[in-house]
Amino acid sequence: MEIPKPEKKNLTRDMAGGITAAMVCIPEGMAYALIAGVDPIYGLYAGMLTVIVGSLFASTQLMIVTLTNAVALIVVDNLGLLGEDIAVGIASLTLMVGLVQFALGVLNLGRLIRFISHDVMAGFIAAVAVIIIFGHIGELVGYHEHLEVGVHVSGRIVEGIIIIFSPWQWDPATAATGFLTIASLAFLKRTTFKRYADIVVIGAVTILVAAFHQGSVLIVGDFSEIPAELPGLVTPDPGLMPDLFPAAIAIAIIALVESAGVRAMFKNPDKSKSAQSQDFSAQGLGNIAGCFIAALPGGGSISLTEVNKDAGSMSRFGGVLAGAIVILAVALFGPVFEFIPMAGLAGLLIFIGFVILVKEVPRMMEAWETSKAYSISMLATFVVSIGYSLEVGIFLGIILSIALYVYFSAKDAQLIVLEPLEDRQFRVRPVPKELPSNEITIIQQQGTRYFAAIHTMEDELPDWRRTTNATLIISIYGGDSISSDLVELFKRVHQEMTALGNRVILCNVEERIMERLERTGLLEIMGPENVFPAEDIIGASIWKALDSAKETMGKDEEE
Repeated sequence: MEIPKPEKKNLTRDMAGGITAAMVCIPEGMAYALIAGVDPIYGLYAGMLTVIVGSLFASTQLMIVTLTNAVALIVVDNLGLLGEDIAVGIASLTLMVGLVQFALGVLNLGRLIRFISHDVMAGFIAAVAVIIIFGHIGELVGYHEHLEVGVHVSGRIVEGIIIIFSPWQWDPATAATGFLTIASLAFLKRTTFKRYADIVVIGAVTILVAAFHQGSVLIVGDFSEIPAELPGLVTPDPGLMPDLFPAAIAIAIIALVESAGVRAMFKNPDKSKSAQSQDFSAQGLGNIAGCFIAALPGGGSISLTEVNKDAGSMSRFGGVLAGAIVILAVALFGPVFEFIPMAGLAGLLIFIGFVILVKEVPRMMEAWETSKAYSISMLATFVVSIGYSLEVGIFLGIILSIALYVYFSAKDAQLIVLEPLEDRQFRVRPVPKELPSNEITIIQQQGTRYFAAIHTMEDELPDWRRTTNATLIISIYGGDSISSDLVELFKRVHQEMTALGNRVILCNVEERIMERLERTGLLEIMGPENVFPAEDIIGASIWKALDSAKETMGKDEEE
């Protein structure tokens, strides 16, 4: 991965994008750290080295790699595994996530994302939004009573509902601060200042709370000290990593899926193509760098990438500058962030949750109208994610996605008969129940040739037990791979057909498939005269096979 040099012509716009992205990254990072159930300072750390290194190596030039809300929710579900020293636990988890992401990128496994259906991701993201909204009602209104509502994610939702219906237990000043934050965000997001709304609103409510000396409104400083200094080095604990591995896998998958969305939404300003696997590696390197300052794990952030783009960035150095500015802001003005009211951060999170939910609900409804089968996987992911845990929800969704893909791949695979016409074209006909004697039948397989589809193909082949003096031409047009199941099927068809005095021909055989037939011995069994390679002109291979079949059958008739 080559790092390009910054271009002077882009410097001004990259600086504007970097400053804006940094100003948004600071309050969002602290808010997401609250979701993760840890000190807000670890969210600030996620906006430093992780952002810089991720931006330097990503092929999606405007992508900001940092802590996201979905990742934070996985972290909070695994707080008990981080050990007594939270900083060391976070460093260990972030290192594990980075190593998994980097390995996926190096192994060029970016294409695996396509096996996670859009419906599953819609269900998962909607669940994230619901958990964010109900999980921060307490901080929004100043409800400090502890409720025994269970340990699973559903407990946070139940707690939020109870708090909503207990307004007499709210702190008036805190609730006013929280609702003012949400109302201000809703207003500013509709104006030309929308890209700066987060930092402007958080700054305004911070000043208001400080000016009116509202002691009942809890601030970041009540929970955390943010010194005006650079973070110290932290050494991950290898002993924690085995227990953290499942969580690291879940975070890596979620972060990578989010980054796939970033890649799809934000094209490179210089028109170059981005590579999914390189983006995976870049996120891995960013997290590996961030782990040594106890940064929470991160992935491609859609919201911050959008801010970076809207603010004018033209290259990866907008993200690099954003990370550098966060470092300077914390080093020079760290204690200032202690005055941010917790209700303001909660309001920001709840607003983000509503925005996500408003986007995802129509997508879920559209998915329901499109495919009931995939919608079931979407609902299962949603229910399990909000009722038990996000890790189990996303893993279930992935399993269901793959299962449905295999099922429909096998179901969609089908055979058709090609009836030759005088003008060297073909008419499509259904496959007969029995293979006719004394005729040439051309069958072409459509759809996937994965192992599950082979059984469908075998079931659709016509019965040849009473067939004599016939030629069966099988076209395997499309693709350059073949499974051992299909090789065994062709071998069996050839042996049974020739035993009855019939002939089997394969055509449209790509070069790589021809090599596989040769290595498996099928080419020798069938004979090279019965295997016709694919050609540049569509249909040419079939016509050559057909001419050969006619010639053979003509000789048989003469004899």
